[in-house]
Amino acid sequence: MDFYKKIWFDKTGCWWKIIDKETLQPTGACGMNGYTGKHEKAETGYWLLPEFWKKGIVQEVMPVMISHLFESWKLHRLEAVIEEGNTAVAVQLKSWDLNWKENSAKAKSKTVSTSIYICTVY
Repeated sequence: MDFYKKIWFDKTGCWWKIIDKETLQPTGACGMNGYTGKHEKAETGYWLLPEFWKKGIVQEVMPVMISHLFESWKLHRLEAVIEEGNTAVAVQLKSWDLNWKENSAKAKSKTVSTSIYICTVY
């Protein structure tokens, strides 16, 4: 929780708890971090508890959150870093009717390879 509090107070990001509409039970979180006002960009992400996977929660929550980020934080560029081979998330990104493009630069560490998807607004 310290991470979420720090980025909020540093004005470098914000995350929201995702709750089930019927039970009000926490299901995960979504948000952005790494915000730089000078470049009007940030990185977005989400996580869900496994028992809530494949229930359409992300499809409902993320487009609304992303729209809010572009409007309220005046973002020009939003990045999503996805682990290589996680095709389900890449397909989700592209289904949100936003201008996501896979960046040709890929990051590789000892443990994980990633692809970077970028959404820009002009």
